[in-house]
Amino acid sequence: MYIYKLTRIVFNNGEEVQPGNLTVIIGPNNAGKSRTLKDIAQKTTRSTSLPDVVVSDVEWTNPQNLQELREAYSLERYQDEHTNWMFRTLTPDLSEEHQGNADFWFEDHLISHVFSNTSLFAQQFGIAMLAFITTEHRLQLVKEAASAAHERQEANLLQTLYNAGTSLENQIQKLVKRAFGKETKLDFTVPQRLLLRVGDDFSEIPPDPRDARQPMEQYEKLDDQGDGIRSFVGITTALLATKRNVFLIDEPEAFLAPPQAFRIGEFIAEQANSKRQINNFSHT
Repeated sequence: MYIYKLTRIVFNNGEEVQPGNLTVIIGPNNAGKSRTLKDIAQKTTRSTSLPDVVVSDVEWTNPQNLQELREAYSLERYQDEHTNWMFRTLTPDLSEEHQGNADFWFEDHLISHVFSNTSLFAQQFGIAMLAFITTEHRLQLVKEAASAAHERQEANLLQTLYNAGTSLENQIQKLVKRAFGKETKLDFTVPQRLLLRVGDDFSEIPPDPRDARQPMEQYEKLDDQGDGIRSFVGITTALLATKRNVFLIDEPEAFLAPPQAFRIGEFIAEQANSKRQINNFSHT
């Protein structure tokens, strides 16, 4: 099966890096670490990137055909109100829905041209292949958001978490419990709204959301908690709920006390494997 991976990163000074499953670059403030991630994100998700600052070139694996790509990443297409074929995915920062044109999927010569042209592939499909978790956006990843307006919509990370089901939510709950001694639970008792609650024990919450509404209101919102737990839940949810193989994470230890920083580092290392590539940058 096709796996999207970064194979080569070239810096402006001529140095090169061939990223492995887990690549960690450590350095002081203003050393260019965050800028490196931004350059990589721009070059892999845009047809025309902004002027190079740190990185001059990025190479990645390309699929052989559209079917191979769709099977690996479940890219869905649909017809809009104007009968145009579109596909939808979360933006690389996982904050909103991106809708891309899919009319060219039906034209063999056009789709072949996209696969043979790296800048076109970046523009059309790179946005769905890579996740870029910045320190600026991390605290907003799992904030209260609207529930899906239609079937299969994933316009925010909480919708993705909801669609993933209880098994994955329980996995995140265990990670948070281990790191912070608290549990989290997705609250969808109001049909138009999704949010995470924080508490000591959710075992007595009724399974029917109508019966659970009042009991759930007794628990605090994750949005009202400290930066540390919000950052931790954002990173763990992004890695577990999204089907992407390349993650760029800027300072994953930011906002966390040493014990929690150790836990997030341990979790990230466990997630990096032959099918998932994680690149993160930390301060010394």
